[in-house]
Formats: sequence, C-alpha cells, structure tokens
Amino acid sequence: MRRRPQRRLVEIYFVLYLAALVLLLPGNDSFEKEKQSAILTAVLQQSFNAIPEQPVLNCIIDPQASKVIRFDSVNHILFGGYVKDIQYEAIIEDQFAGQTLRLVSNETSPTPMFSIKYSSALQAARFSWKPPINSEKRNRTFLVKVIASAVPVASEGNTELNNLIRSTGTRVKTETSFSLNVVYSQSGESIATRIDTVIMQTQPVNTASGAVPIQTALTYGALTAQPQLEQIQAIAAQIWNNSVFIGGINSSADLKRTPIIRIEGSGAQQGGTAEISDVRGNQFIISGKAPLSGLMKVMVTAERRGDGKQISTSFIIEPQPLLQPFLPTEMNPGVLYTFDPRMPQIQGTESKALLRDPRGNELVGSQRGGIFTFTPSLSDTGKTISFERWVGGRRIGQPINISVKDYPAPEIVEILPGGQENVIHVRTRSFGLVKGKKNEAKIEVVEGNATVRDMRGSIQYIDNITLQIFKITTIGTIKFRAYDQRGVRSAVRKGGE
Repeated sequence: MRRRPQRRLVEIYFVLYLAALVLLLPGNDSFEKEKQSAILTAVLQQSFNAIPEQPVLNCIIDPQASKVIRFDSVNHILFGGYVKDIQYEAIIEDQFAGQTLRLVSNETSPTPMFSIKYSSALQAARFSWKPPINSEKRNRTFLVKVIASAVPVASEGNTELNNLIRSTGTRVKTETSFSLNVVYSQSGESIATRIDTVIMQTQPVNTASGAVPIQTALTYGALTAQPQLEQIQAIAAQIWNNSVFIGGINSSADLKRTPIIRIEGSGAQQGGTAEISDVRGNQFIISGKAPLSGLMKVMVTAERRGDGKQISTSFIIEPQPLLQPFLPTEMNPGVLYTFDPRMPQIQGTESKALLRDPRGNELVGSQRGGIFTFTPSLSDTGKTISFERWVGGRRIGQPINISVKDYPAPEIVEILPGGQENVIHVRTRSFGLVKGKKNEAKIEVVEGNATVRDMRGSIQYIDNITLQIFKITTIGTIKFRAYDQRGVRSAVRKGGE
C-alpha cells in the first residue's frame, strides 16, 4: 500500500500515545470499547484514502448507426494507506431518472451493466460498465460514489497497537466519486469537439406545476495529481522510481504537453536527477539518481489540453549513504568468517546481501542486509567468491571478489639447543583447520637417526595458527622437516652434531 511521509507517522504515534493514556482510564466496558474505537478511528482516519484513476469515463455514440465511437470502459479506485481487510460498496445514481444501484464487494452485481471487483495485484478496485444504448438517443450521466472501510495496521510491526485495534474492532472509512457520461455525437461533429465543449443535457425536475426540463452543463472533471510515494528513501547515487497518477485525463494525449519536472533542495546540487521514464495511460513513471547528500524535492506540473487547467504535486527523495562493508580480503577453508554488509535500512524496501560461487549460485546471505557468517569448504579452495548487496531488486555497486586460498605450508620457525648433549628444540608454525580440527604439525626425519617428542604442554593456538615445540634427540647430524594434517611439508632443515 502507499506509504505516508515519516513525519506524519511520527505525529500519528504521538497522538496515539496521548490516546493510550485516555484508553487506560477505568469505566464501563461496553462504553469504553466504543470510546476507544472512536479515538483510534479519529487518529488513524488520515492513513486511509481512495483515489479514482479517472474522474470521468465517457462513452461517445454515433446516433445514426447506434455505434460506439469511443468508450472508457474501466476505472480503478486506488486504495492507499497502512490497512488490511478492505470492504467497499459503489452507489450508482442515474442523474436523469434519479434511480440508484448499489454494488457491494464480494457480491454478484444485480445487473450486467455495472460491476466492481478487487484486484490484489493492483491494490485497487476495478470498476467496469456497459453503457445503455436507448432508443431515445438521450445523453445520460451517472454519478458513482465509492465508500470503503478497512482495518488500520500499525507500521513497523507495532504489536501493542495492532492488538488494541483488533480488540476495539476499529475500522477507518473513506469515500470518493467519479462520473459516467453517455454522449450521442451530432452529425459531422468530431469526437474531440463533442467532449471538449459543454454538453447540454435535459433532466426533469419536479415543480408545483409538474415536471419541467432544465439544462445542466456536463463539464470536465477535477484535475488531480497524486504521487504513489510521498517520500522515498534511496541509496545515494543509485536509481530510484516513483509514479504520479494524473486524474481527469484518459492518457497523456489529453495534456497540452509532457508534464514538467523540476527538482529543488540541497540534493539538487549533489548529483540528484529526475525525469519521466515511462507513460502508461494516466500513470507517469518518474526515475532518477538519488543525490549524494541532502533532501531533493521533485515537482511535477501538468496542464490539461481542453481547459488549460494546471495541477502540481511533489514528493521527496531522501538519500541514504552506502558505507563500506566489513569483509575478509581472502579466505581459507574450514574457517568461520563474519560479513557485515553495513546496509542502510530503507522502510518498505527489501534489502539483502549475499555470496555467490563462480557459477552465480547463491551460497549464503542475509535477507535484511544484516551480519552473516560463512565457512568455505575444502572444495572451495582456489575459487573466487563474490559478495553482493541488493536494495529493492537492484544490485548496489559492483561485486567484491574474495579468493579462497589454501593454507600455507607448515614452517620450522626456530631451532634451539635443548640444554643437553645431542638434544635440540624445534619450534613449528602451522595454519588453519582440517576436518574442523586444528591443523597441527609433526616432525619427519628424512636423513640420520633421531627420536622426536611432541611437547604438548607448550602448544599454542592463536586464531588460525598453531605453534608447537618438539624435542629431538639426535645421533650426529640429521635432516628433518615439518608436515601438517594435509600432508603438506615444509623445507628441509639440518640440526644436531
């Protein structure tokens, strides 16, 4: 659903805090529940609205051939706000006959002429109609009033407020309207002329002397402009998108020119941009690059061709800085590594960070862009793992490559006298883990005779390094080397006399 500005949400929650104090006062249960519901409804009412995609639907008919020349058959009523369980009804009034028809959500229409159904994909109610073609060839106007109610939902998952809303049975209401026109064009008159000029339609009015016809003017509907999102948080220097719905037109052809886009604020001087990237009927998709810093206000102005009326609306782009992630520069198999993506949390936008193998398969990640861990396996040795950050279905920045390298060979660090004749102490250093255990070293005598004893009491584990001391009793000069649990060997060293 459409998001409201953050400042308004803060104001709502402040009022809710005051309301909660009132709700805690003791009293009659039934009376208190009604009072609680009334308070919540009054506070949350502004969070729900309904906007028709088009304020006027026209059907132009050739009276000679009884042929429809132009027909706006569908309208969408867009529902906005943090709500659920939307229920609605449409009351259709024939302005000529004074008759009304009522359509209710989730109920079958009593006539094939009008229908209204909810589309979860569009988050809107879809209204459709089939105009009556009467023998009198009389212009007709229908007024459609849509009345909707819904259960408000607290943003940010506020469990206490949601429980209070549920216990009091609170529902918020809104209503909107639009009109339907059936117009019979005159011979030789263009469709544009017929729509753009004032249409005189005869309607009966009851007077003391009987029914007297009066003339009423059928003019343009209201020209409106509504952004889908009134405030957008976007990663600095990254692409953002928003939509502006212009009511009172059927398509961009009804405008005098393409809507004018202007940007204001400090963000406009920090690389922020905005332009119309696509047009879908009366929906104008606006895209741009978020500024490096500072707020940017995007102004949209449209002018209707027929009557020259102008309408303006605006929305705010709020950049979020993208920090450098905390990552290992390289990895070794069997070691647990921690990844901190340091991603900004943008309300209503999905963020995630992940690792991919060389084939592009996702290995592990965090759906909210939080800290996660990864342990490379031995089979990952020699491969390059890619780190990526995604916001709103777009990858942010370039992938960061991290190599998985095998551990270095063990080393003989030092050879020291053992304090006794023909005894030496050998210090070794080995690296990493093998099958989840420390990769300890051993001594292998490759030339000469000697006995080797691992002095286990002196072993040290420092991060992924294992330090050991071996006591070697020699008979003359020997050559020896260290090897680890993988069978990887060090360079050969000489010792003893």
